[in-house]
Amino acid sequence: MENNTIILIAGIVGILVIPRIIRAIKQITPQKAKALADSGAVIVDVRESSEFRSGHIKRAINVPLNSISKIGTKASKDKDIIVYCQSGSRSSVAARQLKSMGYSKVYDLGSINKWRY
Repeated sequence: MENNTIILIAGIVGILVIPRIIRAIKQITPQKAKALADSGAVIVDVRESSEFRSGHIKRAINVPLNSISKIGTKASKDKDIIVYCQSGSRSSVAARQLKSMGYSKVYDLGSINKWRY
């Protein structure tokens, strides 16, 4: 019976907390991303360095997803941060990780293919 109670409590907590985390990640249009970038936002490419070298958004920094915990040396927690990758999968994960690390102004552009500037 105790295991069922733990599972029930975990489920309730998940139902209450996970949607808040998901809503906290702001999806951003390329137009809004451009405006934020022009205002000094940090643009973070979370693809691998070889992908970054093959082409990236101007002024972007490369912090591969597996190194996102080391971003503190490149971006302060009070700055606007825009993350992107190739398809949008890694940027979504990176955005959630940054939020859990205390970054409050995180925006997920998703795929680099959305960028037309």
